[in-house]
Amino acid sequence: MKNIFLLGALFFASVFTIGQNQNNWCGTDSYMEQMLNENPELREEYKRISKMGSETHIPNISSRSIRSSGPAQYKVPVVVHVVHDNCLGNISLDQIQDGIDVLNEDFRRLNADTNATRSVFQNVAADVEVEFELARLDPNGNCTDGVVRINDPSNTYGANNNVKDVSYWPADSYLNIWIVNSVRNSGGGGIVLGYAQFPGGNWNNYGIVMRHDRLGRVGTSVSDGRTLTHEVGHCFNLYHTFQSGCGGNCSNSGDRVCDTPPSANSTFGCNTGQNTCSNDTQGPSSFTTDVVDQIENYMSYDDCQNMFSLGQKARMISVLNNIPVLQSLTSQANLVSTGLVNFSESVCKADFEINITGTQPSGAVCETGKPLIACVGDTVSFFDRSFFNPQNFDWSFEGAQPMVSNNANPKVVYTEPGTYDVELTVFDSLDSASVVKSNVVKILPRVGENVPFVESFEFSEPAIDKGWILDDFSQQFGWEVSGFDSYTGTQSLKLNNFFSSGAGEATAESPVYSLENMDTAFLTFKSAFAQRDGSFDILRVEVSTNCGRSWSFIESLVGPILASTDPINAPLNNLTDDDWADNSIAIPSQYLSPNFRFRFRFQSNGGNDLYIDDINIEGTLSDSVILISPKLADTDVSTSPELNWAAARGDEYEIEIDRVPSFNSGWLQSYSQPVGLGLSTSPDTRRQLNNLDSATTYYWRVRVVENGTSGPWSETWRFTTAPGGGATSISDNQQDTEISMYPNPANSRVVISGIDNPGSIRVYNSVGVNVINKVANSGSDQYLNTSRLAEGVYYVRIKTNNTTVTKRLVIAR
Repeated sequence: MKNIFLLGALFFASVFTIGQNQNNWCGTDSYMEQMLNENPELREEYKRISKMGSETHIPNISSRSIRSSGPAQYKVPVVVHVVHDNCLGNISLDQIQDGIDVLNEDFRRLNADTNATRSVFQNVAADVEVEFELARLDPNGNCTDGVVRINDPSNTYGANNNVKDVSYWPADSYLNIWIVNSVRNSGGGGIVLGYAQFPGGNWNNYGIVMRHDRLGRVGTSVSDGRTLTHEVGHCFNLYHTFQSGCGGNCSNSGDRVCDTPPSANSTFGCNTGQNTCSNDTQGPSSFTTDVVDQIENYMSYDDCQNMFSLGQKARMISVLNNIPVLQSLTSQANLVSTGLVNFSESVCKADFEINITGTQPSGAVCETGKPLIACVGDTVSFFDRSFFNPQNFDWSFEGAQPMVSNNANPKVVYTEPGTYDVELTVFDSLDSASVVKSNVVKILPRVGENVPFVESFEFSEPAIDKGWILDDFSQQFGWEVSGFDSYTGTQSLKLNNFFSSGAGEATAESPVYSLENMDTAFLTFKSAFAQRDGSFDILRVEVSTNCGRSWSFIESLVGPILASTDPINAPLNNLTDDDWADNSIAIPSQYLSPNFRFRFRFQSNGGNDLYIDDINIEGTLSDSVILISPKLADTDVSTSPELNWAAARGDEYEIEIDRVPSFNSGWLQSYSQPVGLGLSTSPDTRRQLNNLDSATTYYWRVRVVENGTSGPWSETWRFTTAPGGGATSISDNQQDTEISMYPNPANSRVVISGIDNPGSIRVYNSVGVNVINKVANSGSDQYLNTSRLAEGVYYVRIKTNNTTVTKRLVIAR
């Protein structure tokens, strides 16, 4: 048998080390050891607190044994901080409440397995007479459901005390519980399920950190929910039953409680015959003979836990009665201020959850800073998560059908792309509450912008308005469109990573593109990244063809492969051309879809910032033409419409328009025009029509001719012109003389004047690659920096609200 005597300072020098085990699912011992090593001045305070519950501190607790039918003597207000990763780990209120229910059952000796307590321990099994309840008023006096939800991937994995800086309520008013995806293991092997701080020390850290899959018995839980019971025991000054080994007598062995027989070490097998110490009768023990280990105790590691002892109850009640912070926590005044007593549960807050119909709602509001993403025609479901107990509902849906609803959980359909607000007002017989969530739904087109294209991030609008969905979290971690450094132009896509905690993931999701006019396609981009101190960050490229509901991996750039320059332990900036790397990733043919999206998923491991610029999708165009607009069955079309189609491979486009779908009437109009830039944004993929008859249906189709051989005709689309003719569109050349560009030929700078409305300027090289993007401002000259362009012929496309002009530019030096 192992005999260890721990007294005074010796106890605090070694007790938490002794309590550790190579399969240590409770991280409290290693946490406390680290804290005391870093703050040795706290040892005296913890030594004093550790004595609470000895004979001189035990209050007059009756020996009622199994359970009490009376009310709890102490109530504890609880706040649960759910720190999740883009909703992963954002557990439901039902699961949280179930976790509190388990805690109350265990502390009140109301658990269903009390009959599993062996007879030798039945007379010392205790109703602790402490209950826990989610707070109903927050520190500012506002109503709450007792749950704070924070989207912070950088702090929800390998969580330690850093997570407590993300969200915290005062410890003298609330017992703080932080729910995370995983807990850092700083001592021994195995998976840590949770850890707690003993009373004392820095009260801003007081509480429990634990995994979401160990809370309660429902939802994501894979356990009986007793991890929380165990950790709250630590918060109330209980040690592990094996904490001090066998020791000399019951006052300084095991958990230092005399009706809990000491254990020599942690065990996991529920061996009912297990007896690892033979000194159970020594000291003021409750036992007259040596007994088996109390494996059913909540402070053991065994899986058959079902009891606290009367001595453990005395130890817990002692700290509640004698430590000022805990006295305040359980005081009547605090129960009033946190809403546990004298609180009327009327409607006080409106809130809701959103998801795509057909997917399982989480039962929790998930605020990620990003909108819900859906496509035109998708059914979107809304779930009321208001509190408390609303009876009537008044929903308003911008841009949806229906636009209003009185159902608690309505469903709507969005028919046009855009970013939309949602408003909810809830009522009961006395009160009402409202919430407006702006830009909470982002609807993408079913068919995206045709490619090839280049994105250089030279825009002034918010990224979401351009179709980019970026994760941007706290702790200086996340994506942004930045003017800090770029390869071309003045802006790039930047992943802020240097000052982050070195954990978590962040994604940057693209708009929708149509790749159905491609036979082969490649995603290319420039990137700049440096490792730091051997970091091993990962950039994954994933694609989706279902509006982002699911993503498929196609490539990853890891550590030194991602790095484009030498390691540096300072923020990466002031980039030169040599700091950038070229990346080309083949897009598998199964993803050449009209609803194609890609995303960059960055997994941080403490490296530097990442820059991405000049994203391009290019490849081999198909010889089949895809029509774009006017759309099939469009009505009220101008009598001077512009036909628009996706670029195809070939030498010449043939266009036909007729009043009959067989294209054999005497009115048939046929056109041909050369294939030019090979871009769907180029003039060669458009045809201006003029002076069509009003209120008339027309049919049109396009095909490509390559080496004298005609390809297949496109689908036949029809449109109907508006009565009276409608508005007349403006061709590329009608406003050409009003916009000037000089010098031409040019060297390093080009001036464009005469732009009368805001818009955009794009420059394409001779093979159709977009090499410059610039926001066009009205009323002033625009300057293009062409110093990086090679000599040759370029095309400058100027697009504003009411005109599109394409000009030929020559760079010569």
